[in-house]
Amino acid sequence: MGNAVTYSQDVTGKKINFAANTGSSFWNNTLKNGNIDALCKGTIYYYYEETINAGVTEYSGCLEMHAIKELLKAQFASDAGMVAAIEAKFVETPDPNLKYLIQMDKSNFMDNMVVTGSSITMSEKPTYMMKISLPKNATDRMSATEMITLPTLFSKYKQYFNLNSAFEFVDHSGSAFDDNDSTVITDLTYTDHTQDPPAVVTKNWKAQLQSVYNGLSSTPVDYHEQFTKVWDLMCALYNPTTSALNVYFHTPAQQAALDGLSTFGGKFDVATTNSTFKTFSDLTTYTNDANYLEVDTTGGNVILMLSPTNTGESCYGGGNNPGSKKGIVVKGSGYLCILLPKTGVNNDIYAFKDYKIITEDYYNNCLNVNPVAVKTALSGEPVIETPNIMWYADAGVELNYYNGGVTTLMGYLYGPDAKFYVGAGLNGSKTINYCGVITV
Repeated sequence: MGNAVTYSQDVTGKKINFAANTGSSFWNNTLKNGNIDALCKGTIYYYYEETINAGVTEYSGCLEMHAIKELLKAQFASDAGMVAAIEAKFVETPDPNLKYLIQMDKSNFMDNMVVTGSSITMSEKPTYMMKISLPKNATDRMSATEMITLPTLFSKYKQYFNLNSAFEFVDHSGSAFDDNDSTVITDLTYTDHTQDPPAVVTKNWKAQLQSVYNGLSSTPVDYHEQFTKVWDLMCALYNPTTSALNVYFHTPAQQAALDGLSTFGGKFDVATTNSTFKTFSDLTTYTNDANYLEVDTTGGNVILMLSPTNTGESCYGGGNNPGSKKGIVVKGSGYLCILLPKTGVNNDIYAFKDYKIITEDYYNNCLNVNPVAVKTALSGEPVIETPNIMWYADAGVELNYYNGGVTTLMGYLYGPDAKFYVGAGLNGSKTINYCGVITV
């Protein structure tokens, strides 16, 4: 709780004394007005234990919650009703059931993923949401049917995993977009926070989950250690020591083919992917208009990786594109996958101003028309085909959409944990449409 509660050791009395620093407006308000709901809504359960080893008093559990409880009781000692309210809110219990607020169901760590002492099975694609049980009162916990799910980084990126029918991660380390390699990942490299200090380890992920299952069968159970083991494993997206991926990610268009999402008409099969990799400098002038660059997908799908720009005028359309072109026209019936990777350059900002990334259909039929309908007209607007353009923004990058001129970015945007800013000069009022009507 910051500096609000301080401690001093009473060696003679073999105890720790608690004191309060009310220099903060929050604590002054809480103590003065008795607004304990400002602290937390609902009941606060905490574990607190005092033991004496070789004459030395040792404390474990949530000391600060205990200190706050005693502090509030002392402040309102003359108000029996307030003391009762404080006692009701701060429930102190030595019951082992509440030693750790988060407990795990040993038979099912993630929805649809069942772990036993010797194997791991799944009934369908797992969600990678960790199942946890929380206290319902001083002694009872949520049952299996009541358990809530806790998101992990795996759950955030689950649509991009390549998980085969044998429930194994498939590696494509030969090339980021090489679908011919089928090396099965059995070991994940990650940081193990159960070690002191935390250490980078490489372990078989299935064997690790099985060891947790067995650990949860022990008496007593160290839920803290077992929970940390699983959490570390579920957060192991990237190898922490190299740039190698623990788990391969599909491009959005490839994943659409696997999921069979109806949004993506004419999707291609991952097994027959024929993609050409390009950077911005590889693009040539559009054959029908020298003011634009072009991407031709007639011979196959194209993967285009953009580079971060920066804020202000240093952006696509504002000084960061060769020949001061107005944008990119996408030709052909294949897919263009636009990658916005996190590189650590210029805060990983991709900015666009007075710039277009559009299909040739859009260029030919409704350039600069507002609005435009996709597939079906709503009120007589010009109609264009669904763009085969997929944007993949990596976690942590920012897309900035600047005012000034006409900016049109066509396609479908995937950006788990990415940010899309609209409002440089627009005060956030620009309309962004992912399908239906395009506003330019």
